[in-house]
Amino acid sequence: MLNDYGAMPVIQTFFAEPTIYQSFDLDAVVTVVDAKHARQHLDETHEAQEQVAFADLLLLNKVDLVSPQEIGILKRRLRAMNPHAKIYSTQKSKIDVEKILDVRAFDIEKKLEIDPEFLKEEAHEHDDSVSSIVLRETRPLALDKVDDWVFHWLSEKGTDVFRYKGILYIQGMKQRMV
Repeated sequence: MLNDYGAMPVIQTFFAEPTIYQSFDLDAVVTVVDAKHARQHLDETHEAQEQVAFADLLLLNKVDLVSPQEIGILKRRLRAMNPHAKIYSTQKSKIDVEKILDVRAFDIEKKLEIDPEFLKEEAHEHDDSVSSIVLRETRPLALDKVDDWVFHWLSEKGTDVFRYKGILYIQGMKQRMV
């Protein structure tokens, strides 16, 4: 899932400034849906619903952690929320990159059908039930320790986490890791 404000501000960025719009193409909005916790998130927050509604591609992740019946129910719910999105079932978010890159799935007209006002900055209000944490470190990180920390954090807080993202400075790597 994209950011604390959902897909709309990311999409708005492409259309707010002519130089961005003329220089870049928005290929697709990809949303990862946690199959294990999706029902709770969709029931409790507008934020999760909005991210599904504005997606072009839905990666239904962690399908190995739920029953086939639960997956079927969730897919029907997602399809009802967004009949245009392609849905891919994944484990550990593994998918052939050709299915999510250079797919030309974004269609501004479909987004405007969902919400004719969504390109206006004031059209979106942040869901107060969603918050962020930011961790900063200037020293290079040990990748194995980052993996361990994320694993334990998600084990304890997984039901409360929509997404996590970062740019990491890893020991022994010249480029930053996203």
